Amino acid sequence: MEGSRLEEITRVSEHRLTQWSDYIQSFVRYEQKEFEEMLERWMEWGTGRLMAPVLLKKAGIEWGNRMLDLIEQDYGIKIEKVIGARPQLMDRILNTPDWASLQQQLQDLAKSVQFYLSVTKTTMKEKVVQEIKAYLEAHYHENIGLDQLAERFGLNSSYVSNLYSKSTGQTILEYITLLRIQTAKKMLRESSFKIFKISQSVGYDNQRYFCQVFKKVVGVSPGQYREEHMMKSDCF
Repeated sequence: MEGSRLEEITRVSEHRLTQWSDYIQSFVRYEQKEFEEMLERWMEWGTGRLMAPVLLKKAGIEWGNRMLDLIEQDYGIKIEKVIGARPQLMDRILNTPDWASLQQQLQDLAKSVQFYLSVTKTTMKEKVVQEIKAYLEAHYHENIGLDQLAERFGLNSSYVSNLYSKSTGQTILEYITLLRIQTAKKMLRESSFKIFKISQSVGYDNQRYFCQVFKKVVGVSPGQYREEHMMKSDCF
């Protein structure tokens, strides 16, 4: 670049980068046409020396991060599973030697994400729901938090919650509650354990709260349920 034009180019570049930042952040979802149009503008301004290279790369990095954030929100996947470590990807973009390489880096990024989603999104959803159910059935008596559950499966917590609800017709908490109450009913019928012990065994440290939940689900208190259904046994 000509030294005499550096101040002007920097000023114009900063202004355009601000406009692009607003535009990038307004993206609701990835759109191929809009992405291609933006790349064309970047290349025109870059090859015409109308945009400072480092700022053009910064815009590319910002767009890449925005797209990856949206993919994680929509599909609940940890994007590193698709593209590798994000910081290394952004470093590669920052270190591209020319405009054509920058364009190729961003196009390759978009295509790799698109391919992954088109191939796996349906089967992944089905598999995740089944794995979540299996995990809950094995750990319902533990204190399971949504964030902890999402982290275990490498997913976004809001995505896990919405996916499970849409697939099963009930929330994760409702299913945990169902599993706990089913086990409590069995223990009330077939054992002589005290109610507070049963409460703790199924995951409720507070006996009063357990009784409230049990009555809400079953219609009677644990004590009443035991009186009506307990099987006589010499095993306890």
